[in-house]
Amino acid sequence: AFSNAFSGLNMDHWTNTVGGWYLESVGMDVIETQIRDYNRPVIVHLKQSGSKFTHYVVCYGYEKYSDGGIFHYIYNPSKGAYTTLEDYMDTKYIADFTVFYW
Repeated sequence: AFSNAFSGLNMDHWTNTVGGWYLESVGMDVIETQIRDYNRPVIVHLKQSGSKFTHYVVCYGYEKYSDGGIFHYIYNPSKGAYTTLEDYMDTKYIADFTVFYW
């Protein structure tokens, strides 16, 4: 008998319908909630304005500091490296993001 390893898998998806940096203000709260309250890593799709650049990273944690600083920790599969989402935000914007969960 065949069994489906992904049976019961759910997905939530948020799309940037406004363009540009819209999700940076709205989306960061949603990303933090998914990580903090549900322990769900978030797949983040990044784009660059005026370019065909598109890239996906996995946001798995974040830290907020008393001076207002914040870092969203990501794994970048193309580089096999860990860095922060903020490293990309000068030139890239969040096009959409997705979580999968059972």
